[in-house]
Amino acid sequence: MIGRMADNMRKTGIDIIGDVPWGTHFCQFYQTKEDLTDILVPYFKTGLESNEFCMWITSAPLTVEEARDAMKKEVCDFELYANKGQIEIIPHTEWYLKDGVFNLRRVLNGWVDKLNLAMARGYEGMRITGNTAWLEKNDWRNFAHYEEEIDNVIGKHPMMAICSYSLDTCGAYEIIDVVRNHQFALIKREGRLELFESSERRHAMEALRMSEEKYRILYETIRDGIVATDMDGHILECNQAYVDMLGYSKDEIMKLTYHQLTPEKWHRTESRIVKELIIGRGYSDEYEKEYRRKDGTVFPISIRVWLIRDGEDKPKGMWGIIRDITARKRMEEELQIHKTELEMQNEELRSAQIKLENLLSKYSDLYDFAPVSYFTFDKNGLIIEVNLTGSHKLSKERISLIKKPFSLYVVPADKDLFYSHLRQVFRTGARQTCEIKLMNKNGVQFYAQLESIPVRNNDADFNQCRTAISDITDHKRLEDELRKLSNAIEQSPCSIVITDTNGNIEYVNPKFCKTTGYTPEEAIGQNTRILKSGEKPPEEYKCLWDTITTGNEWRGELHNKKKCGERYWEYASISPIKNSEGVITHFLAVKEDITKRKHAEDELRKQRDSLEYITRQLTATNKELEAFCYSVSHDLRAPLRSIDGFSKVLMEDYADKLDVQARKHLQRVCAASQHMGQLIDDLLNLSRIARREICFVTVNLSELVRSIANELQEMQPERKVEFIIANGLITKGDSNLLRIAFKNLLSNAWKFTRNRQQARIEFGITQSNEKSVYFVRDNGVGFDMAYVNKLFGAFQRLHMATEFEGTGIGLAIVQRVIQRHGGHIWAEGEVDKGAVFYFII
Repeated sequence: MIGRMADNMRKTGIDIIGDVPWGTHFCQFYQTKEDLTDILVPYFKTGLESNEFCMWITSAPLTVEEARDAMKKEVCDFELYANKGQIEIIPHTEWYLKDGVFNLRRVLNGWVDKLNLAMARGYEGMRITGNTAWLEKNDWRNFAHYEEEIDNVIGKHPMMAICSYSLDTCGAYEIIDVVRNHQFALIKREGRLELFESSERRHAMEALRMSEEKYRILYETIRDGIVATDMDGHILECNQAYVDMLGYSKDEIMKLTYHQLTPEKWHRTESRIVKELIIGRGYSDEYEKEYRRKDGTVFPISIRVWLIRDGEDKPKGMWGIIRDITARKRMEEELQIHKTELEMQNEELRSAQIKLENLLSKYSDLYDFAPVSYFTFDKNGLIIEVNLTGSHKLSKERISLIKKPFSLYVVPADKDLFYSHLRQVFRTGARQTCEIKLMNKNGVQFYAQLESIPVRNNDADFNQCRTAISDITDHKRLEDELRKLSNAIEQSPCSIVITDTNGNIEYVNPKFCKTTGYTPEEAIGQNTRILKSGEKPPEEYKCLWDTITTGNEWRGELHNKKKCGERYWEYASISPIKNSEGVITHFLAVKEDITKRKHAEDELRKQRDSLEYITRQLTATNKELEAFCYSVSHDLRAPLRSIDGFSKVLMEDYADKLDVQARKHLQRVCAASQHMGQLIDDLLNLSRIARREICFVTVNLSELVRSIANELQEMQPERKVEFIIANGLITKGDSNLLRIAFKNLLSNAWKFTRNRQQARIEFGITQSNEKSVYFVRDNGVGFDMAYVNKLFGAFQRLHMATEFEGTGIGLAIVQRVIQRHGGHIWAEGEVDKGAVFYFII
């Protein structure tokens, strides 16, 4: 306040007026030149000395030269001021009437331009004067308006102005207008200057006085300290609040500097503030530091400082407002504590809210993606809410299910059951369950278990129920499978026993009871040792336990004992039962009573032993017979050759001595001996085939048959026989024996078709009972199936020798060859329609 007042107040140089603030606009009434110079010369002198730009617009009766002369008399350095342009004295014709007419706006703008130029040149403001003696009556009203406008202009800028009016040209009305448009007026009467203030001026001054009084009271009673110092910090003035704040008396404190009141740690900081802010720009921002009281205690303050300048605008002191902020600091600390606590509480709230949101999200996800469908129904069975699992289960979008009857998805047969379930829930107010069959949008049906609980509304009435719906189709199917399995076990023809890992019986089926004679009550809880007959060595039981306790299945026969002591045989399969972790929890034994089979096997074994004995005896006998046959055949050949030889000698050497009858007898003897020789050769061949070692190789039967057919054709080229031979028939066998067999079969066919004009012999393969069967077919004389059993017997003939030659041993050889290859042969035929020989090798 002190600084601001000092800055605004300017010396007028007119004693009766004293100091006035910038913006002062007053007038002077005069009669003579001296009246003008007496006022205006000291007025401008003071302005020049106060570094102000001065502008004097003069007119009659005072010329420019007279005004300059008057200034020179009172201002010794006037020429210096005038030369540097600090003062301009010009006639009114170059200012008010510059263009020949008075232009209000031009003149006002001209004052402002002059001021801006002066400020730019470093002057603190501008003081002006203008003489209005040039005004004509017609210009008066316009100039009065000018005075109102200039009052507004001057009040906004560092300007002051004196307007000079001649009493000779002003009437009463004009004087009233002039005084009303100025803050006050000067007039010289009887040699003395008198000051006339306008009513506005008086009111303003009174307001200023009252304002200054208010400021004084405020200065003394304000709770903040106010202090003024010189530039060295010596305290020049302070209010009572400042004194009370520091605990000194006013006299004591006036002997101190603010440095002595400030702890040393703040000196450097405050010196920088004084230098950079207070001196640099004229004031500081509010800043904080500490003061030390008279008793040595330190307390925090906030302070704001303004610079005081002297008349030469040099810093001459500072004044500041100081506030004890101990309570504020304490409140700030408490506030900081509360803020910290509040932030902690907010953090806890945020954390709790995040947890709550996470929980809500988690539970929403759990609700929507639970493996169980969740529905909310009203009393009528309308769907109020449903989770995603429920909507997916019904193959419908969730939104489309809301407010729809749930019964739409209940199969018709179970709708009454569903509504009965709802009524039961709302009637009892307790949890209820039921099982019904549902059907989704696509018509797929599934079993569902409904578990419902009622929900109360605000009136404590049950108006909704929450229902968990589980798809129990698999459970139903499992129950069905378990029931089937249970029935299978109960009705199984095998004994089934389930034990714990120590062999203690936990379950037996009816077959077990029927086999052993034990009832379930007698068996369960017993150890399986009750069935041991004691006839099995301990090593076999040890092997059994070692197998099943290591997780493997044991199979074998047991000779056990019934409740009555009777022994019986069982074929048992014993395997471990493991839980989901692979740990053995039980053993399962499935046993078949094989007592009858064992008895049959014993009997069969006895028969087999007997048969083997007979076979061995027969084999030995056959070998003896074969050896005998070979020996007989070999021994008979020599006498036969003698008979045949001597018979031929008699016919050749004694033919002329024998009659016709004798020669015929000799011919019969030769023919009989030769036939017998052929029989002996055939017997020898048959016996050789029986004794010969089999050598299996790959044999192309098609090529083999084709070569034999060629041989037959070459022997009797005159015959026309059609051979039909299947290609690519290959087998494993002894090539020599197979050639003998096929030679006999084809020779027979060749022989028995010789009476056919279109003889046909066919070799091929067919299927019978999923086996490959070779065949040789002809269209010859055939045979009567009544004699088919004789067909493969040695020396058996179904045709007369005179009709078809042969010894009747060929098919016996064929059968023996086929049998040596592990096969068998059979024949089909019809008299005069041919024959077919089938064989498997």
